[in-house]
Amino acid sequence: MRLLMPLLGFLLLAPIFCQGQEIVGLNFSNRKLKLAKANPTTGQLQILSPNVLSLDPFLNGDAAYDPIGDRYFYVQGNMATPNLLCVDAETGVPLSVSIVQNVNGGNAVLFNMVYHPNEDALYGLNMLNQGLYLTKVQPTTGQATIISNQSIGPAFFQSGDAAIDVAGGRYIFTQGTGNSQKVVSVSLTTGQVISSPVITNPNNAIAALVNIAYNPLDQQLYGLNFSGYHLRFVSVDPQTGITTMTNPNPLSGDLFSSGDGILDPATGRYFYVRGRPSQLYTVDITTGTLIGSPTIMNPNNAVAPIMNIVLRDSDCNSPLIGNPDPLGPDTVVFNPSYTLYPNIPNAAYQWWNGDTTDSQTVTQSGTYWVDILIDTCIYRDSVFVDFQLVSKTSSGVVISSFPNPSLGPVTVSLNIGEIRDGLLMVADMKGRIWWDYALDGYVANTPIRVDLSQLPRGTYLFRYQDGLEIVNEKIVKF
Repeated sequence: MRLLMPLLGFLLLAPIFCQGQEIVGLNFSNRKLKLAKANPTTGQLQILSPNVLSLDPFLNGDAAYDPIGDRYFYVQGNMATPNLLCVDAETGVPLSVSIVQNVNGGNAVLFNMVYHPNEDALYGLNMLNQGLYLTKVQPTTGQATIISNQSIGPAFFQSGDAAIDVAGGRYIFTQGTGNSQKVVSVSLTTGQVISSPVITNPNNAIAALVNIAYNPLDQQLYGLNFSGYHLRFVSVDPQTGITTMTNPNPLSGDLFSSGDGILDPATGRYFYVRGRPSQLYTVDITTGTLIGSPTIMNPNNAVAPIMNIVLRDSDCNSPLIGNPDPLGPDTVVFNPSYTLYPNIPNAAYQWWNGDTTDSQTVTQSGTYWVDILIDTCIYRDSVFVDFQLVSKTSSGVVISSFPNPSLGPVTVSLNIGEIRDGLLMVADMKGRIWWDYALDGYVANTPIRVDLSQLPRGTYLFRYQDGLEIVNEKIVKF
């Protein structure tokens, strides 16, 4: 399975700006919300949504972005109708609208929302009984599951944005006022507070932080410190709360903030929107210096605000040239171990377990994945390895499909050593069956025509099963 995403950040690259990077967010004009993108260098804004997403200006929490599915999420409305909107980040067309509802009943207003790429889930803060509870939300249905079994802080005192540490299993947010602000780390598994140090500068003076973003490369938070009516760029150790200021010069004296703070580990850039009129700021995270701050303008050169921003890399929305399936097809293994080896030139890897080696050896059945870093993009591939489904006496069915990848029509044949009665299916990588066909007395290599035209683009499995075995073959649908 091959999936594409912009760099989530596991290796440090030279700080070069990727021309495909876009700032995507919500444009609110004439009481109408539309998804838009802005060029970080020029500030030029382009409206993406062909139609109005909503007339309701009330936004809760932050936006979140799914780099694998190229989806933009935001929560809108009040307690009576907390709508979760999922929008195609390329076209601005809404994919789904659902009311956020607790599993045990009642609507849930989700604040400080982040997306977990490995779980295809949203995490955020749910306000209940004057308290805050870490909550996990299914992105397309809005079903909310409260993770915390007790309040992790008082309601209405969270500030700045939230961040997610996928490798460390932490949800991070800032809480409190300027007189005493904490950086709170919460376990994604238990929903309980791991640490909550007060944010201070090296002289132990209280420091406030807004628009936070997490850098997985150095495990630090980055954000804006407000002091003396000025904003300065700082990093914060979430374990100690101590801030580091590499550049004492203020970035801006304007306190009007819109959108979120977002960080690109690949290029070492931090972005935020601030001011009236809105300006798009870019900061070098190593030096803390301002790289640019263009005013955001629409094609008619009129000032155009944008809020709830995320970073999207359009250059990553293309196939991995020359090797669309680095880990190979799903496989059945008779030996006690199996080695996964992508062997991509000039690439770096991060595996499901956090390792960055060139290969991994597995000994148990399951689905395994690797993120393959090439330039500033990551290509994700996964494979299902089965040590149990087929015995050593199996005749060994082989599935062939052509063309692969395909825009729709595919010819499938099975190399079977004897006449079989079985079932041929098309399944997605989450196990959902999209098509099935009964093979009664199937003769080896008889062609079967399958039309995938109506399926969304992505990676699927041709799956054959009978009483003896189950065999999978990947098919990429463009």
